[in-house]
Amino acid sequence: ISADEFHDASLKITVPDIKKALRDRFRDEQIARMGNIHIVYPAFSSASFRQLIELELSKTAKQLQEHLDIAFHWDDTLISEIYKEGVYPAQGARPLLTTIHQMVKSKLSTFFNIILYQELEVSSILLRVDKGELIAEFYQNDTRLRSHAQKIHYNLEKLRKPKLDEEQAITAVHEAGHAVLSITLLKVIPDLLVSVSSDTDSVGFMFTKDQKRFISRAELLPQTSVMLGGMLAEELIFGKEHLTSGASSDLERATEQLMKLFKKSGFGSTPIAYARHAFQDAFNYHNTTEIEEEVKALLSEAKQLAEQELINYESLLLALADYLSEHSRLDKEQLQRFVETYTD
Repeated sequence: ISADEFHDASLKITVPDIKKALRDRFRDEQIARMGNIHIVYPAFSSASFRQLIELELSKTAKQLQEHLDIAFHWDDTLISEIYKEGVYPAQGARPLLTTIHQMVKSKLSTFFNIILYQELEVSSILLRVDKGELIAEFYQNDTRLRSHAQKIHYNLEKLRKPKLDEEQAITAVHEAGHAVLSITLLKVIPDLLVSVSSDTDSVGFMFTKDQKRFISRAELLPQTSVMLGGMLAEELIFGKEHLTSGASSDLERATEQLMKLFKKSGFGSTPIAYARHAFQDAFNYHNTTEIEEEVKALLSEAKQLAEQELINYESLLLALADYLSEHSRLDKEQLQRFVETYTD
């Protein structure tokens, strides 16, 4: 997700959230010694990352001016390329600083060699990026003397580019299925749909910023349908025999959520506390057959609802899938336009 979305999420972290996270790592008495004064650093926003880039380039410019009497300038294309390649929102400044070194600082020696060997009288250097190349333009006052280009080797950004292959097409249909059901059943337009991801554990995903902390009985059926939407979209478009293993995580998530709600939150026909393990929780109920049958029935009902909705809104499903098969992402504003065009 974007740096701004991660930044917004980090602003919601509270002291109880910190203590809860610490309990996974330390004993309560150890956590108590830390007291209640915690300094919570929010994650960097996109504006903060851009400021860091400007700051680091400015340091380099100052050094060049002091030692070589050469002014060092850049335009926004360089800032944008460093940002796209260097920003890992969850990892802060260090990856960004190493990217600046790799993309800019490591190439300066080549530019200076050109100045020395060609005996150029250079007063300033302008850096910009065009078509994957870092271009240095050498100036004497306002006169452009010459330019030199060096290829940029991308790592992160190339993973985000559309692959235009079978995997992206399948992922496009899968994520479009989730999105259509979120829009039609939950009345929620996702903030982001992705069909090509740099995450090694996920080829694509649907992201919705404002998630509810609680779920009601009325939301059980539509929410479960949304979780099954990717798998059922694949079935509808490609046929059941071509269903992929990518739906396994959706099935696990849907089943796990229903089991927790039915067994722990009393959502079943009988409000009772179920034991987690057969040899533990001696004072809780152990026979889960009835509750598991209820979960199975709800999953079946959710599947039928999802299938019918996808058929009803097949034009929207196909339009989203077609776009995502050629582009790596769709944001909320774009999704809104699709909804206005392909729904009544």
